Amino acid sequence: MQGTNKRTKNPYSTCFTSNLLIAKKVFDLYPFDATLTAYGYEDLLFIKTLQHNGIPIHHIENPAYHDGLEDAEIFLSKTAEAIRHAEKLLSMGKLGISDLRVVFWSHRLKKWGVQPLLAPILRLIAPALQKKLVGPCPKLWALDAFKLYCLWR
Repeated sequence: MQGTNKRTKNPYSTCFTSNLLIAKKVFDLYPFDATLTAYGYEDLLFIKTLQHNGIPIHHIENPAYHDGLEDAEIFLSKTAEAIRHAEKLLSMGKLGISDLRVVFWSHRLKKWGVQPLLAPILRLIAPALQKKLVGPCPKLWALDAFKLYCLWR
C-alpha cells in the first residue's frame, strides 16, 4: 500500500494511461489530442487536461509489468523519439519545464552553467550508457543520463 499512498500525494504526476480505468463520459469530454501524431508524452498531456479540468484521479495498487514484449534496443529508440517529441511539445507550449523531470534538470543544469561541460561527457559515454541499458542489470540513473543525452544532442 506504500506505493498507493505515495502516488496519492501527487496523483497527476504519477499517472500513466497504460494502466488507467476511465469513464467513457469523461474520455468523450476530454479525448487525446488528435493533432499529436508523434510518439511520446501524449499521455502526460491527457493527464494534464484532466487535472486542468478538475477531474480527480484515484490510485489503486495495480502494478503493470513489462513482459518482454519489446527488447531494450526498441525501448531506447522509443525513448529517444519521445524526447524529440517532448522538445516539440515544449516549443508549442503544450508542456512546461516542470512537467518532465529530464527537462526540469536540463533547464537547471543550463542555468547553473554546467551544461557545456556535461554535454560533451554525455556524448562520450552515450555508447556505454546504451550498453548498460540493454544489459542484464539496467539502472535508472543510466536511463536518466540517456534521456539528458537525447535532449542535448
